[in-house]
Amino acid sequence: MPARTTFVVWALNTGMRRGEILGLKWEQIRNGFIYLTKTKTSEPRQIPINDTLEALFRQIRKESGLKSKYVFLYDG
Repeated sequence: MPARTTFVVWALNTGMRRGEILGLKWEQIRNGFIYLTKTKTSEPRQIPINDTLEALFRQIRKESGLKSKYVFLYDG
């Protein structure tokens, strides 16, 4: 899946803002939730992971090989 498509699918399934997605680290994903501490409102929040996101995690891990602490990497 192209990176833009992956990003859009992620956003639609989480409701996360662009900055939250781009700054997301693998350590924030655990126990079936995405844990955000730096948010627009400064209030931490938890986002449940659905089946679509779980499949997306697997794909991203496979493609990136977990070479970075960040989930989304700049390819240019």
